[in-house]
Amino acid sequence: MAFTEFKNLGQILRLYDIRVEKKNFIAFTPQEIPARLVEDINFVLKHVNYDSSEAAICENLIYPVLFQVWKDFLDTLALHSHRTWQVETPLTGIPDYLISPISKYGGTVIDTPILVAIEAKKDNFEEGWGQCAAEMVAAQLANKNKDLTVYGVVSNGEQWEFATLHQSFFTQNITAYSIFDLNKLYSVLHFILDDCKKQLQANLLTPSV
Repeated sequence: MAFTEFKNLGQILRLYDIRVEKKNFIAFTPQEIPARLVEDINFVLKHVNYDSSEAAICENLIYPVLFQVWKDFLDTLALHSHRTWQVETPLTGIPDYLISPISKYGGTVIDTPILVAIEAKKDNFEEGWGQCAAEMVAAQLANKNKDLTVYGVVSNGEQWEFATLHQSFFTQNITAYSIFDLNKLYSVLHFILDDCKKQLQANLLTPSV
């Protein structure tokens, strides 16, 4: 099934027998945010019609913030934008953004484990989480390791919501974060990518059977 066929979270949870809970799992440490990013985002918020479409949201707000955070993890993580993702599962499509390890083949290959799926939605968070959760399940199936935590993000550019999928539990963070509190949002994304890096290192250090 295509990710876009899922219109709400309940559809994917029932299909794969996943339990849902809500709690705050993000425990970030404040990070120093680049002054240039603050300047650019403030300019967009003031002068750009950034919410005219999902593409505009991606280009003007989501990608610039995500890209700047990701630069701190270039040695480990790869950022993939709007790429067709074909894995050996019934779930397929084109996620807005995926974060995975750097492949030995470079940026041309989306390697596993898939650690973060990010979806832009123009104010329809219900549909956004249906699609993002489907991408998270596809990641877990591709990873073949339910002990890894897969992160999900849905954003309309202004509001950013977060969740995890670990084993058979889908956990939504109660607190959403805002582009208007950019320092906090930047630190939250940094926390997530840092945990992805730690998970990846731990997984690689685990001896294969």
